[in-house]
Amino acid sequence: MAEPPISRSCPPKGCIHSPIACFTRDKTRLVTSAITPSTKEEKVLLRNAPAGEQLAELKIKLSEARFWTAAPAAAWFAIAEAKPYHKRLRVFDGIVGLERFISEFDEVVVCMAPSPDGQILAAALTDPSRGTTKVVLLDAVSGERMATLPTQKKGCMALLFAADGHHLAVGFNGFVQVWDIRTRELEKSITGFERTVTCLAYTSNGKLLAAGTQDGQVWIWSVASGKLVQLIDVGSRGVRSIGFSPDGKRLVTVANNAPVGLWNVAEIPIESTDVQ
Repeated sequence: MAEPPISRSCPPKGCIHSPIACFTRDKTRLVTSAITPSTKEEKVLLRNAPAGEQLAELKIKLSEARFWTAAPAAAWFAIAEAKPYHKRLRVFDGIVGLERFISEFDEVVVCMAPSPDGQILAAALTDPSRGTTKVVLLDAVSGERMATLPTQKKGCMALLFAADGHHLAVGFNGFVQVWDIRTRELEKSITGFERTVTCLAYTSNGKLLAAGTQDGQVWIWSVASGKLVQLIDVGSRGVRSIGFSPDGKRLVTVANNAPVGLWNVAEIPIESTDVQ
C-alpha cells in the first residue's frame, strides 16, 4: 500500500479545517480533532496506528492555524499562525499539550517540515517585498536557530526531509534543491521545469524524489543523478499530496477535482533534466 496522508505543512494545501484526520509521517499516530458540544472547546485526539487506541487528548486548536505539521509519533505540533502578519509559529508538546516555544520572524512563514527524528523543525520564510525565500533550521525542543540556508530569489511551497534525516528537499517555483543539513551544503539543484512545486515525496530508501505541481503533474527524479525517471499527468490542476509505497514501486496522488490515483513507478530514466 502507498503511504497514508500526513499532516499538512504548507498552504494552500495545508490549510486545515475541522474535522481533521491525518497520520504522522512515520504512520504510528492518527491525529484527529474534535469539538466538545457543551463548551465548544476544540481538542486534538491522538491514537496509535493501526489499532486506533486513544493515547492523549490535547487542548490544541489546529483549526485556527494557517497550516501545521506534526513530528514523528506526534511528539510535538508546529502551528503557523495567521497573526501577527503570518510571521509567527508556535510549537506544542505532543504528550501534555503545553507550549514549548514561540518563534517570531521578520518574514512570512510559508512552509514547515519536521526531521525524521523529531529534533529539527525546518521552516521556509519569504520576504514578499523582495521576493526572496530562506530556510531556517530550528531546534524542536528549545526553538534555537541552528542554521539558515542561503536566500533564494523565488518562492518556496514545499519542504521534506529524506528518511536519513540528513537531506532536505526544498521545492521552489521552477526548481528543487537538495541540501545536506550536516554540512549546510547544496548537493543538487534540479531544474528544467517552470512550475510551482506544491508537495514533495521521497522513497523510503531516498533514491527517488517526486514533486507535485500546480498544473497537475508529478515529476519523479533519481536523487543520485538528477535525471527524470517519470512524468505523471494527473489530469487535474493542483496536486495536493503525493506519497510512495514502502517499496517505492507505487505512487499515490491526491489532486483537485480528481480521484485519488495509484501509479506504477518507472525504474529507468527516460529523460535528463538540468543538474547543477
